[in-house]
Amino acid sequence: MFELDKWIEGKYLEKHSFREYQSFLSKSLEEGIVLDDFFKSEKMKKIENFVRNEAEFREEFILYSAIKKTQGDEEDKRQELSQNGWNSAKESDKFSYRKQVSWVKPGYEMSKNWLTYLMFRDFLMQSFPSYIKEVTGLKLDCGTVFIDVQDKENFLKKHNDVKTGRKLCLILYLSEGWEEEYGGKFCMALQDGSIKKTDAFYNRLVIFSPSNKTAHYVEPNLTDDQSRICLVAWFNEVNS
Repeated sequence: MFELDKWIEGKYLEKHSFREYQSFLSKSLEEGIVLDDFFKSEKMKKIENFVRNEAEFREEFILYSAIKKTQGDEEDKRQELSQNGWNSAKESDKFSYRKQVSWVKPGYEMSKNWLTYLMFRDFLMQSFPSYIKEVTGLKLDCGTVFIDVQDKENFLKKHNDVKTGRKLCLILYLSEGWEEEYGGKFCMALQDGSIKKTDAFYNRLVIFSPSNKTAHYVEPNLTDDQSRICLVAWFNEVNS
């Protein structure tokens, strides 16, 4: 098991913080909460360096019509399209065009940046659920971890990610020097019709619980030369 203090900043591990978060999280998870400088910055910088310099990527084209809805749940029937299939699809049916980290480039298999990412992924899957349980009381396991890179042409349209067993989403932004005017805001459409917008500032953590009362999307990246990097982890309910 990984020690929490090797990855999480000390201010988030203090006992009085747990009591504050318990009250805060219980009221705010559906709308999403924002925690700045949550993880150790020097380790997150290594992961950003891996993505920018050492990662291989794959493009993913998804249509709304490829997401099968059953009893209010979104099943992952998200067949990937070819570039030609995507180009011929209706604009209204286009759900997301994303670039995801697929692996590490040849020659970088022993890079400290790549190895740091692998260790952080293992930490999220093996140890972070115990932190979530202590703070929220939720007994969860980590189902998936991946990294998205949003350039100017990429997008993710409105959806709610509701799926049986899914309880919590973690989004961690890893673009050092990201500015408000660059765009790429995470937008949560709330039940009252308002939109809660969150800038993708470096080492900012967004946590939310998927709900049929809300939906979310990402605003476009407005820059020509800055990639918006985010790590996403989904946590699922553990059946007792």
